[in-house]
Amino acid sequence: MTKPIMTEPEWVSLFIAGNMPEVYINVWNLKARIKVRRGNQEIDITDDLPDGKRLAIKAVEAAGGTITMSGLYPISDEIAAEIKELIKGA
Repeated sequence: MTKPIMTEPEWVSLFIAGNMPEVYINVWNLKARIKVRRGNQEIDITDDLPDGKRLAIKAVEAAGGTITMSGLYPISDEIAAEIKELIKGA
């Protein structure tokens, strides 16, 4: 089962404290994209991960969102594992 890497209170607290996660899912215009923040840039890595689009949608739903609710969502444990594999292969 897909599980967000942060609980909802942890996610909200991060933003209240003025912080931004390095990796997150951005839902906009009915699309869920996995983003990596590097300075002022957002790098979309969705297509770099096997089945990235499906994983992004599952993570949004696991965090209590939907593809119709624009916003930023935490990545899932599955996405974190895929990112680790991507880094290993680089």
